[in-house]
Amino acid sequence: MVNMTDIFGNALSIAGSFMDSDLVNRFMMVIFAVILVFGVLNCILGYRLLRFWMMLGGFLVGGGLALVVVHTMGIQEKSTMLIAALAAGVVFAVIAFLIYKAGVFILAAGIGWAASIYFLHPTSSAVFFACILIGVALGSMAVKYCREVLIVATSLIGGIMAGVSLAQLGNLADIPYGLGMSVGFAILGMLIQFAINKPVSDEEDEETVDEESTEQIYRRNQDLRQDQSLSSLRTETWRNQYMPEDRKDRREKMAKEAKTNAMRMLDRQKVKYEAFSYECDEFIDGIHSADKIGAPYDQSFKTLVMEGKSGGYFVFVVPIEKEVDRKAAAKAVGEKTVDMIHVKDITKITGYVRGGCSPLGMKKPYPVVFDASAGEFEEIYVSGGRIGLTLKVPLADLLKVTGGKLADIIMKTE
Repeated sequence: MVNMTDIFGNALSIAGSFMDSDLVNRFMMVIFAVILVFGVLNCILGYRLLRFWMMLGGFLVGGGLALVVVHTMGIQEKSTMLIAALAAGVVFAVIAFLIYKAGVFILAAGIGWAASIYFLHPTSSAVFFACILIGVALGSMAVKYCREVLIVATSLIGGIMAGVSLAQLGNLADIPYGLGMSVGFAILGMLIQFAINKPVSDEEDEETVDEESTEQIYRRNQDLRQDQSLSSLRTETWRNQYMPEDRKDRREKMAKEAKTNAMRMLDRQKVKYEAFSYECDEFIDGIHSADKIGAPYDQSFKTLVMEGKSGGYFVFVVPIEKEVDRKAAAKAVGEKTVDMIHVKDITKITGYVRGGCSPLGMKKPYPVVFDASAGEFEEIYVSGGRIGLTLKVPLADLLKVTGGKLADIIMKTE
């Protein structure tokens, strides 16, 4: 049979073995004063200080369970009981702190267990087992209804701590004074906590908000893609209706000319793409290139090659109307700083000339980062590897072939 009086008596005797009786009495008064402060804080800020209480509750629950187990096994050696209680307490505290739902369960279960022991005074195994079941039930409810259960539970246990410790400090009987003050503190704590804590504070509500945000983002991207489909349709209509026939013929002829490294790289990977050629003998910027083929600006990207602090080279693909944010770019590739390479070094490093630099098929497979805005499109326009050639390639295939990734790397406009 489990006798809680014996268990707690053994726990107190461990501390008493190191001090004389007067010192123990003074020590107990200090302990009750500390418990009073903690009880009031728990009543008022139990839910706000949830992580702290989870860790403290985990320590107390672990230590208490260890004492119960050690006592049940018939071990009476005080040092063994102390070591077991401390070890189990630390383990439970770490679990409660690191795993949110486990912490919520342990805290609520511990509160339910302690409160039921206080009210039921178990003197038999059956009653003690009932106290454990009450704790488990409260812990399970807390995982599902975190805010409500924990506010009630922390107010209740805080009220008991404050009421009992105040009665002990004032040399008053637990019943009716200690019990009455406990109830008063608990009710006051519940009123305050429900008033200052909003319903969306618990993790379950946060997950719901995240799911709603994700759904909103998905819908927005769907709308963007519909707009992009209309834009692509308008572009194709423009080409068919307004582009001179001889220009169409030249474009198709030039697209069939000798393929660039970028095109060969896509061909080897069996990637379907669309090539657009236009007459151009010298460097022109990305905006003029897009105008030549009627490509949407926001769907057209330019290729920039930069050198990191470590001496490595990196490729950044950004919208033609935007500028790269060097700090964000450096962060995306794990460098302290990145700087544009000199124009005269473009061919030596990439194998391409200025104005015809493609993220595909460079001399070496440098790390490639596409601006996150590319993720709004199923296909984007990039340089084909020579002046006068643009490729329209599915983004997913571009990321796969280049081994690239998406990141926010452009300067934000206010």
